[in-house]
Amino acid sequence: MNTRNLAILHRRPDVSPEEFQRYWLETHSGFVVKVPSVYRFGTNLVLESTVEGLQPDAMGELWWRTPEDAEIGFKIPEGQRALQSGHNIIDQPRNTGMVLERLDEFQREGAPDPSPTVRSFAILHRRPDVSAEEFERYWREEHAAHALELGGLLKFATNRVRSCRIEGLDPDYVGEVWWESLEACNNRTTAPGYEALMASGERIIDKSRGAMITVQELETFYPPEEA
Repeated sequence: MNTRNLAILHRRPDVSPEEFQRYWLETHSGFVVKVPSVYRFGTNLVLESTVEGLQPDAMGELWWRTPEDAEIGFKIPEGQRALQSGHNIIDQPRNTGMVLERLDEFQREGAPDPSPTVRSFAILHRRPDVSAEEFERYWREEHAAHALELGGLLKFATNRVRSCRIEGLDPDYVGEVWWESLEACNNRTTAPGYEALMASGERIIDKSRGAMITVQELETFYPPEEA
């Protein structure tokens, strides 16, 4: 089971976008990957958020070896140093985020893993008349196949939400889509396969409560022994 923290971040008002990105990539990442049991750290700039009242600047992804590691990671000295580093560029009181459990990843047969690209996080609630077991079965066994038919989509992943600190949201799942480009993401409603995908989703997803955060992937960092 892969446990991941999505840290949804706002930069400090006195820090420029350029300085935020430079420090985040060149300095802060080094502190994060020194936290024991963090085995991967992803950096993303937020392009768009449809979450009401939430317009962040960036999203960090911290992958942990176990859920227990995620609980204690920032309480130990290495974690405290990473948090202190973040104070240099991040508006800490406005931080929010989610903890996800990765279920599956889907790609067309033979397709390579995408290079850094545009990715969307679809924040989902299951329909009240659909059980969690039926949602996950259909999402992974049937809905994923429709997703792979959508024009402009490179990869699709399913995640269960373990906890959420976004005010006003209590989602059940997050779907991830890697796009060929920002244009492909923006034009998804007219892409081949879109209507079939929406019809499939209506079988399990509560469409009245969805939201989406779209990011531009920057770099992924690993501990030195795993790089």
